[in-house]
Amino acid sequence: MDILANLLQPFLETMLAIFLPVVLGFLAVWIRSWIAKAKAEIAARDLEWLLVLAGQFVAAAEQAGITGELENLGEAKKQMVVAMLQASADARGIKIDADALSALIEAAVVDAFGFSKDSE
Repeated sequence: MDILANLLQPFLETMLAIFLPVVLGFLAVWIRSWIAKAKAEIAARDLEWLLVLAGQFVAAAEQAGITGELENLGEAKKQMVVAMLQASADARGIKIDADALSALIEAAVVDAFGFSKDSE
């Protein structure tokens, strides 16, 4: 069994090194397409308001994760941001679907951690 593990480990490490950048590239393209969809569906002023609010909620969720108020996992933090952003959009009368909401949150996360499409 140890021989099989010794043979598989280098193979799996090589596959990870090859496929991880490809998967991340496809993920970036997918996120951009959802951002484009969100921008097309929502009025410009509402979109700008939601983007600013999403950035603030992402920062709040990150702080809650660091301080231990919230489980410091991406999914738990994203659920918190989704709930707060959906409630804020509903209160303002903005209709937004879950996919567009998710794209806005992903854009806020990318922006909050210093990534931009110009740095790629």
